[in-house]
Amino acid sequence: MLPSFVVRVGFLTHLLWDRYGPFWSSLARAGGAEVVQPEVEAVVERLSDPRVAAAPAIAFRVAIASALALDDVDLLVVPRLTPGDRAGRGAGQDPWVAELPTMLERSVPGLPPIWAVDADLQLPVESNAVTFLRRLSTDVGLVRRVWSR
Repeated sequence: MLPSFVVRVGFLTHLLWDRYGPFWSSLARAGGAEVVQPEVEAVVERLSDPRVAAAPAIAFRVAIASALALDDVDLLVVPRLTPGDRAGRGAGQDPWVAELPTMLERSVPGLPPIWAVDADLQLPVESNAVTFLRRLSTDVGLVRRVWSR
């Protein structure tokens, strides 16, 4: 018998969680993953980590601290805050707003692998969602069943 393990998927919850979180966390659970959210105490503790200073704004410093608090997950789900072609005036100039997942990967060493998702569920998500499910489970039948629901 092959050993099995549950994939632990962490979520950043303080930026646009109400837009992307319920969908992606439900999808992760349906795919057999354990959903993990950062605990407030752990985030506050990580705010003193020197890696947090990589971000200029407090919201992104909290994002880094939250990601650091989720250092024991197998995959970290991070929202894209703005769709690539619809960034608000000036927002596209700030790389932390324009591409948060990439900035976390590039600026903060030691994070778990990051999975970028669109916070805007009005955009097509099927391709990313099916690939996400395949990352969580090698059972192709499970992936089909979960996505069809």
